[in-house]
Amino acid sequence: KGSLAARIAQSLFNEVIAHCDALIDLHTGSLRRTNLLQVRADMSNPDVMKFTEGFDETVVVHSPGEPGMLRQAAVDAGIVAITLEAGESLRLQEKQVKLAVKSINSLLQRENMYSRMFSWGTPEPTYYRSQWIRANKGGILFSHIGLGDFIKKGGALGTVTDPITNESSEITSPIAGRVIGMAVNQVVMPGFAAYHLGIETPENCLATTDDNESTAPESESVKLQTIPTGECARK
Repeated sequence: KGSLAARIAQSLFNEVIAHCDALIDLHTGSLRRTNLLQVRADMSNPDVMKFTEGFDETVVVHSPGEPGMLRQAAVDAGIVAITLEAGESLRLQEKQVKLAVKSINSLLQRENMYSRMFSWGTPEPTYYRSQWIRANKGGILFSHIGLGDFIKKGGALGTVTDPITNESSEITSPIAGRVIGMAVNQVVMPGFAAYHLGIETPENCLATTDDNESTAPESESVKLQTIPTGECARK
């Protein structure tokens, strides 16, 4: 009895999703942003955490999700689910597609759904914390780094140049981390979420996530969740 969108969502979930054993929800970065190939998953769920081990050469970012998200609805229904993010929206990026296909094929092989000769690549880390770095001034953003780069605390990420005065302000990182998502060069306003950094937490894994699902990087909501010690690294 809901809206058209609600009726489609109900039909999709009841007719398709509810019959799944596991779900991979494919995403790109949001408009004018791009993402390093990454799995987003609720790593406090043991079944989900085990599922993430099947993806080859793919960063994992702990993200509990929120009500209304497909993967959270699936997990709530007892279906193991993750989101796989890669690249930029509104573009066909062959390299990103190939990386995502390779990662999914490795998962299918691990689940005995796909058989071929397969050589595993270098393991990627799990980030239990991540943070968006925002522009403090408006202007044209010019990045100095790229996806996957490691940044030291105080390191330069990019500059914002005022097209009227030609004055530039530098965006520096207040933390050490790795660039797992970023805005493409564009006009930005103060507070714009420009760089998404994954933060390694080898000890207690207190997950502080500036909510960053691909549809809403601007969200100011912060989630706190304790992950049991010993679950910080995938085997």
